[in-house]
Order: sequence, then C-alpha cells, then structure tokens
Amino acid sequence: GEAAGWYAVTGVLFFLGALCKETCVTVLGVIGFDDLFFVLIPALGAPRAPAKTGARLRAAAHSVAHFVMRGLVLVALLAAYLFLRLSLMSDSYNMSDMSLNESQLVRRTENPYHFLDDYETRVLSKWHLQTRYFGLLLLPLHLSCEWSYNCIPAVEALADARNGYTALLLMSLVVLFAVYWRHRPGLNALLWLVLTHIPGSGLVLTIGTLLAERLLYLPSVGFSLLLGVTVAALCVGDGNGGAETPLRTRRSVGRGRHARGHAGAQAVVLLLL
Repeated sequence: GEAAGWYAVTGVLFFLGALCKETCVTVLGVIGFDDLFFVLIPALGAPRAPAKTGARLRAAAHSVAHFVMRGLVLVALLAAYLFLRLSLMSDSYNMSDMSLNESQLVRRTENPYHFLDDYETRVLSKWHLQTRYFGLLLLPLHLSCEWSYNCIPAVEALADARNGYTALLLMSLVVLFAVYWRHRPGLNALLWLVLTHIPGSGLVLTIGTLLAERLLYLPSVGFSLLLGVTVAALCVGDGNGGAETPLRTRRSVGRGRHARGHAGAQAVVLLLL
C-alpha cells in the first residue's frame, strides 16, 4: 500500500514536470539506471556464504522483484506520456510525427547545423555544441536570448582546434564515470547531468534551436550535485580528519581516504574542463 502511494505520487509529479518541459521524461531514465546499478546488479553479484545461502537468495529475489516492479511503473509512465503526446500531435499515432526531421518548424536561421550538407561537418559541429553547453555550466559568462545564424561557426575539419575541447570533454566524462562507478551519490549526479542533457543536445533528436540556456535546467541539477559530492568529500572526507579511533577501524579510514581520492580525481577533471 505504501509503495503504491509513492508510485502514484511519482506519476503525478512526472506528468506535472512534463507539462512544464518535455525533457522531464529523462528523469525516468535516471531512476531506471539508479535501480539497475544499485539494486539489481548488487543483488545478482553479491557473494553467497554457504551458511547463509538461503537468506541471501531470498534477499536477492526481493531486490529483483523490487527492480522489476519499479521498472514496470517507469515503462507504464513513459508509454502513457508517449500516447498522450502522440494524441495531441498526430491523428495516425505514428512515432515519426513526433520528430522534427521533416518538419517545417526547424528554420535555418535558428538551427543552421541541421541544414549542413556534409555529414562530418554536421557531426563535429554538434559535438562542439556540447562543449559550449558544459562551458555554460562551468562559467556562464556569455549568455544570449537567441543563439542563431552563424554565432557559433560550424566545425568543418578534423584539424579544427575546437575538436580538442570535444575530446577533452569526452575523456573527462569517461574518467568521472570510472571514478564514481560504485559511488551512488556521484553516479547519480553524473546520470542527472548526462541523461537529462541528451534530448536537448541535438545529437539524438532534431531540435528547433542551435543552443539554448533553458535546456540546461535539468543538467544543472546534476552538475550542482556533482560539485556538492566533490566539496563534501574534500572538506568532510572520512568525517574525522583521517584519524583512527577505537570505534574506527583501519578499513573505515581507508574508505575515507579512498573517497578523498575520488574527489581529488574529480576536482582535477573539473579544473581541466
């Protein structure tokens, strides 16, 4: 009963968020990946001591059932959202009607990259936009109410120096995911940062604008969480300055140092960005 109540609250909040901005649908992906990494995988990969095999199997079965139930709820919410969106946008309920690829709503003046003839130039330019987005997160110095025309010139060759920023961004994300692979707060922050940015990035879906600060609302949540995780680990560390007490074993001290190592690696990556 309590779980059903929370599922209902989740559904109501999701549809309220979707009415504000369609990128809210990415939150379902954040929840799903969090369950995958921290509910299902630990349950299936937990070591099983012979003396407690039965108890561990029951716990694993409970975790798997929990994951499946939550997954079904997320899929149902996504299906309901797509059905509602299609019913408002099309009479044929054709998924292609939700795309702007063939739409006259995309204009050259507002999204010139969509009209680039050369595939390599289009790909390099769209990836360069991601460095501009993350640059706005790091230092929102140059803002504009309308990014259009040739305000961000296209990247027309691999030799363009701006591709170096793209490579640095991708390497930084790989390092951050490697550092926080098993760290729930850090990985959650990265999921919020990356998954919520994908729909508005222009890499997967055609959008009607070249670049827009409003598309960073949800990614900025993940970025803020990421900075919070870093500051907490660097300033608080293991909670006692690394000192060992009778109530704190060498193992707990090691975990604190390990957390500070994670935070230090992240701080270096953010400085490189």
